[in-house]
Amino acid sequence: MNHYENIQFSVKNLVDLYKDNLGWSVDDDFVIPEHNPDCGCSEDDFFAQEVPYSEKYNYDAIMEYFAGVVGGEVVLQVDDNDYQGDSRVLFRSKDGFFGLLFFGWGSCSGCDWLQGCSSWKELQELFNSMWKDIVWYENAQGCLDYINQKDWDLDSAFHRSETKEFLDKAVEELEKAAEEQAKKCAGAVQQFQEESEEALFLGKN
Repeated sequence: MNHYENIQFSVKNLVDLYKDNLGWSVDDDFVIPEHNPDCGCSEDDFFAQEVPYSEKYNYDAIMEYFAGVVGGEVVLQVDDNDYQGDSRVLFRSKDGFFGLLFFGWGSCSGCDWLQGCSSWKELQELFNSMWKDIVWYENAQGCLDYINQKDWDLDSAFHRSETKEFLDKAVEELEKAAEEQAKKCAGAVQQFQEESEEALFLGKN
């Protein structure tokens, strides 16, 4: 289940990411209908425009952007050390949810989705698809239980050293977070009980 499944990325989101985070400035001939409704450029024409090249526009930037969408952070990311392979990412949202994402990538436009995006429409499809692939757990313990209970031997990627490294580090991070969340929850329960007892006492008097 994706707790944030209703989030959809518009092309404007992607343009803003380029401008605000990647040091890219829109060319004079680049037309955005939302910014200039009298430009005479249809939405289809806009979608078909090429995405400007930027070395900074990569999967790491997308992961950071995803984390920012939920007001959180990328807790952990482990990538294969090769020209093609997989990435494993652990997110934490401001609401205390934890998300897992596993995805593959390549070294050229023919074997990598991001490099193969030739228009804003294709980039939008990539963002929305990757976002939907994130599996969110409502707390650290839920995410930890999934990792500990899954039979990773049946996953071919598990036998890569990077996957084992990710899982070991993720378990360590999640155990600490689960302990913190449990203490916070216990503290909230205790405070509620104390306030209820005080209100009951005042009510009797």
